[in-house]
Amino acid sequence: MIELSLNRAVLNPSVPPAEVVRSAHAAGFTYVEMSAKRLIQTIETDKEARNLLEDRAIIPVHGGWSLRLNWSREKFEQGLLVAEKEMHFAAQWGSRSGALVLPPSLSTVNHGMTEEEMLERIGRTADLASRSGLSLVIEFMGVGSEKPLPASYRTLTGALRVVRLVGRANLGILLDSFHWYTSGGTLDEINDMPTDIPLFVHLNDAPAGDRRSLTDAMRELPGSGVIHLSGFLNALLGLGYRGPASIELKHPQLHAMPALAAAETAFRAGDAVRHSLKLHAIAYGGGR
Repeated sequence: MIELSLNRAVLNPSVPPAEVVRSAHAAGFTYVEMSAKRLIQTIETDKEARNLLEDRAIIPVHGGWSLRLNWSREKFEQGLLVAEKEMHFAAQWGSRSGALVLPPSLSTVNHGMTEEEMLERIGRTADLASRSGLSLVIEFMGVGSEKPLPASYRTLTGALRVVRLVGRANLGILLDSFHWYTSGGTLDEINDMPTDIPLFVHLNDAPAGDRRSLTDAMRELPGSGVIHLSGFLNALLGLGYRGPASIELKHPQLHAMPALAAAETAFRAGDAVRHSLKLHAIAYGGGR
């Protein structure tokens, strides 16, 4: 069965990182998704949360590094130095991967980055991650897509094209169900994905209406919207993916709750979706 992770964004931004760790564990999550910077802060400042992480009661499986793909050249170079240390630290605590977000288009990057430069940056980051035994997954932002053009950075097809062009064995895809849906994604796209590239999954839902009019702020809890999540997850199971699926959304109702209540609400939603799968009898085998 696909295991569940809690993305830090589910809880109110004011909740300290250590409380995110404790709440994720208490709610029943196997994994927590948080930035390496917050992970370092947690381990250095909170003994209780550190003990949970040391005992592998909750595992910080994935998170961002202090690095952005669309930064200026000088800032990106500086970011690589910080990210290298963060990667090494996070890997020691159970992390498998980190992410870079693809720009919607190169025209949106204010310092004139070319595709060649973008691909080079992704390759260098993947090489750096590989030294710590980590994967790099790239995330496409599906909102605003008119249609799934092959060369678009807003679609799964476009993101897979980037993976092929960069050509690193530890480079893969962060597949977010909301962004896949808003990009016009299909189950056939997922079924046709290579089975040998790294994956990380964000699980969330979308309200009814025109996909092209949706924004990130409209995300819903898994199972409360119109995305065919059982089909989405079954397609991933067919590729051999076993998790985790990280619940990721920013929702005012969740942010108004105490941290543990919000984490428990998210876990119940994700748990209901994964138990609806046709392949629910498959035991978790560690994931890719």
